[in-house]
Amino acid sequence: MNYSNVFSTHIKDSTHVAFANISKIMCTTLLFSCSQKNNARYNSEDIHYFIMSCCLGNCYSESTTNKLKIRTECTIPSGSWIRKQIAKIPQEKMTVALSDGIDQTISHLKKLGMLQNPITVAIDKHFICKYDKTDSAYLIKSRYKNGTTQFEGYGTIQCVDKSCRVQIGATPIRQGDSKGVIVRKLLSDCLRNDIKTKQVLLDREFFSTAVIHELKQSGQTFLMPAVRTAGIKKAIIQHVEGNRESISEYTIRDSSKHIESFTLVIISNPKSDKPNLTDQYMVFATNIARQDLFQNILQIPEEYRKRWGIETGYACVEKFRPRTCSTNPSVRFLYFFYPLILFNAWVIANCMMRNHCSINNTNPVIIIEILKCIFEIIIVGFFRGIKSEYYLEDVR
Repeated sequence: MNYSNVFSTHIKDSTHVAFANISKIMCTTLLFSCSQKNNARYNSEDIHYFIMSCCLGNCYSESTTNKLKIRTECTIPSGSWIRKQIAKIPQEKMTVALSDGIDQTISHLKKLGMLQNPITVAIDKHFICKYDKTDSAYLIKSRYKNGTTQFEGYGTIQCVDKSCRVQIGATPIRQGDSKGVIVRKLLSDCLRNDIKTKQVLLDREFFSTAVIHELKQSGQTFLMPAVRTAGIKKAIIQHVEGNRESISEYTIRDSSKHIESFTLVIISNPKSDKPNLTDQYMVFATNIARQDLFQNILQIPEEYRKRWGIETGYACVEKFRPRTCSTNPSVRFLYFFYPLILFNAWVIANCMMRNHCSINNTNPVIIIEILKCIFEIIIVGFFRGIKSEYYLEDVR
């Protein structure tokens, strides 16, 4: 028996089934209002396959039209027509439908035996540079980068356990949204999907009374670096002088006098070569039980490094993100959320592959480039009218 061929067949099968599942999910959760006349040329399914092709090629819709025309020698919808159909859906309805799409991928992963136990999740913010001059509530100002101070912002939450790095949810950031509101929305994605968390990891950007309040109110165990405010620096110096323990209670207050307490962990950083004394220590804010901290204090930095899983995950999501100059929020939301769903399709394909072949290694067996290649072949076959060996109605 040629085991290489068997392995390749499993890769193909797992990827085909993942594609069929994602197609079914998206074609049922997000319906486009195409013409229902007998002479109508395109339907909602055509739009979804076109959008997937945009994602797989990381390109603009016009480029996708030209590419598909060359590869299929068929009539393909124009990029402007696709954007027009997307823009017909109100932005609120669009975000609900796309969130539902993510939820259904999570439900499918649960059927494969994933996400059954409490997981470690990470929360982060992502900004996409925008250069248009529209006055939109979803365009926010931030630090100058790549020639602009205007960005499209999203908050995301992801499982960062190596066994299943799946996108759990996302939310567009509006002007004026506080960090506490963003965290609350993202944690609701876990609650809605009945996902139990053992720990929430956050970047120091989320170090605030509002965020700590939201985390404590929802009963979440959290870990994040503390911003080196004047008070935190004073606490480090007190620790160096022997007047404060490495694990101690600390309180912060915001401009409205709201006070929140947490456990401050101060750990010497032997790798630091900075001359400033306070920079030679790592400081974390957490509510991990004191007895657990005392037993494993040196593991705290290692535990926090898991947060980099969300950075790695987003780098992979970027491989699915199409390009657009559209100023319509519905188009922009779709072009951010759809890559998250395709990323989860990649996770699903790998989970099925591991189950089929009894693979214990958590590293991806099917790399993104292979998945994209197979998905593209299926899409080209669809527009050519070649029926796949997998049928959407057979997928459960």
